[in-house]
Amino acid sequence: MNSDFDNLKNTLSRVEVPIDNVEHDKFRYNKNAEGFAKFLEKCEMPITVSIQGDWGSGKTSFMNLVRNNFLDNNSKEQNEFYKFDAWQFSAFGSEEFLPIFLLEEIAENTGCKSKQATRFFEELKSISILKLVETGSNYGIKIDPSVFDSNHAQKREKLINSINEKTSGRRIVYFIDDLDRVKPEVAIEMLEVIKSVLNLKNFIFVVAIDLEVIRKGLEKNLVII
Repeated sequence: MNSDFDNLKNTLSRVEVPIDNVEHDKFRYNKNAEGFAKFLEKCEMPITVSIQGDWGSGKTSFMNLVRNNFLDNNSKEQNEFYKFDAWQFSAFGSEEFLPIFLLEEIAENTGCKSKQATRFFEELKSISILKLVETGSNYGIKIDPSVFDSNHAQKREKLINSINEKTSGRRIVYFIDDLDRVKPEVAIEMLEVIKSVLNLKNFIFVVAIDLEVIRKGLEKNLVII
């Protein structure tokens, strides 16, 4: 009995947990993390970059080290680092709203989540306005035309302009984690929204992804003409 308990305890003690400081960096990720942090300090904005690797390969650990280096090397008042955990929302059956949750969190973290913005997010959630449809556009997909409804488009642009004004002179890194743990088509949707809808001038989006997830998402949404 004790032997079974000890085996279970040993197994649980080996469960992988992302590291969050250099003292636990047994695989010497920090040297590369320092280099990537320097890139984030100087690159032109806006930009989206990806950290590629299989699930469990250490992407979150690497980005934790990048975060530490990025914040240590810069003024925290002007440079910020946020993490958006896609799995946290998808685990509760809310995958279709991931792009809305992302924009809502960005608005809150930048001080732009007004009462009007809150009502706007509720409207988006009620009609799934950022839903992707299968068409013949880029990679066989595009944003549902309803997202460009004049009323909602104006509200969206007003919010994005407000965020751009509020973040002027700042350098904001947004790390999108665990996107390879959601449905492949949802991962594609998130990437398309970041690229086509979120015109945020002072932002750097870093997306942790498994390329196999992207391939599966493209296969499902691709329309062969």
